[in-house]
Amino acid sequence: FKGRHPDFKKNDIESRMKANVSIFNREVKRPPAARDLQSIPSHYRTWFHDLFEKGKRSLPPSAPGAMVAVPAGHLGTVSSEQFDIQQIAVFAEPVQWHDFQLGKRLIRTDTAIHVAGRAYPAGPYTAVILTPKRVAPVFAGIIDGVLALKAPDDPLLPFPAIEAETLLVAENTLFVRHGGRLTELAFDDTGKRILPSVRTVWNIMPHSSQVFDGVIYQNVLGKPFLVMPRPGMCTIRAIPELEDYRIVDGRRDGGVCVLTGHNGQRYDRITIRFDKKYDGYDCRVTEDIDPVSINFVTLDKGIVVLKTGDGTIEIFSVQPGRSDVRVVNAPDGTGDARLCREGNTVMFFRGKSLYRMRMGSR
Repeated sequence: FKGRHPDFKKNDIESRMKANVSIFNREVKRPPAARDLQSIPSHYRTWFHDLFEKGKRSLPPSAPGAMVAVPAGHLGTVSSEQFDIQQIAVFAEPVQWHDFQLGKRLIRTDTAIHVAGRAYPAGPYTAVILTPKRVAPVFAGIIDGVLALKAPDDPLLPFPAIEAETLLVAENTLFVRHGGRLTELAFDDTGKRILPSVRTVWNIMPHSSQVFDGVIYQNVLGKPFLVMPRPGMCTIRAIPELEDYRIVDGRRDGGVCVLTGHNGQRYDRITIRFDKKYDGYDCRVTEDIDPVSINFVTLDKGIVVLKTGDGTIEIFSVQPGRSDVRVVNAPDGTGDARLCREGNTVMFFRGKSLYRMRMGSR
């Protein structure tokens, strides 16, 4: 709001701020020391103009020039006794997370979200959802306690303000939690513009709920429940086995939920497998573990691959009642690797690289 405008007194910055008359206004005479505004990267300049001239609050872009995945000339292959590992992509920044939805690979790096190889600048707490027909990305974040949506490739119809405390994405579906409400959003892209809408609202406990990856844990008067939102539905199940625990971490992938619980002087890993309708389940407790971040994937063919904190990998079925668990040593050099998947392919990312991992032939 530097410079002078003919309709405002000198140094009357407050009035100009209220009227959305900033240095980006064409009638403002900028100070001689001001640099050319065209030197600002275009995506920042557009955001500044919308914010200061139009009063629009939207997700800020991240650092300019977010990098896309680059092919490596000689991507490495590493073999161990149990696994063949192939490096399949290298990025210019460390990978934060990986997802695979509607046939497209989604990669989060420090400053961008990569959708099928194209990089979109994104802030650190941005979620992404793909629309059902055009498979176009919609980015979601929270600004001043309100849900903010952005579709960089398609027009997005205006959407009424929704208060938001946390976001949760499960199976390419966006859920918003605020107080005692869990709201599912849908994105209709059959027309020329993307239409966001509220699909369903569920009631949850406002002050005793913890949002984890794909699952919400809530304690109601000492009785533990798991809230598992999925497209068009939300399953809430009482889990008595959790009564003696303080849950510190959790993740759900498909019908498998893994939790880390604190009980007295130790941490335990609780692995819960639900049947297809989420009516029945079984529960396996691994006692006295190191409380590392939960790290597992559920493959489409019904196999779970779980990386423990003691240098081993557990492989077991998603079906409740199956007691067989295969334990193998994790490959050397993968201590900090994060498991991910694409269909029935086990993958992991570490540093700036993405890898494919298959059971070895030896």
